[in-house]
Amino acid sequence: MKIVVKVLQGQECNLEVLEETNVLELKKMVAEHLNVLPDNQKLLYMGKPLSDSKTLKEYAIKDGAKLNVVIRKAEDSNSVGNKEVISLQEAVSRFLRKYYNEADSKKVLNEFMKEFDRSLASLSLDDIERMSAACMLDEKQIV
Repeated sequence: MKIVVKVLQGQECNLEVLEETNVLELKKMVAEHLNVLPDNQKLLYMGKPLSDSKTLKEYAIKDGAKLNVVIRKAEDSNSVGNKEVISLQEAVSRFLRKYYNEADSKKVLNEFMKEFDRSLASLSLDDIERMSAACMLDEKQIV
């Protein structure tokens, strides 16, 4: 069967695969076409991440399906340029501790993260792609 694998805001490739192909094998095929190491790939089908050990058949991926690949940075550092990168959870936690005691800030943080996850889950990949593109444009203008 033929499938399409597309990078957000980037290249895509058409691959000929079998239903019995596991996700790790697929990542290796993608690596050959898009020059991205399998360890740096996160494959998504209909917004759901795919596990390396499962087969395409287990995800009901059919002929003509379109998968997205999210590319992780090769380096595992917590800095970009001279700026420190912190998680959303850590940033919100720091902010809340200015106004609430430790126990209350944890409660508020947990509720915030639950609502954030619910809101993010309701977005389509197209919505996320548009937001990502807008953020990248903003960063280029700042630099």
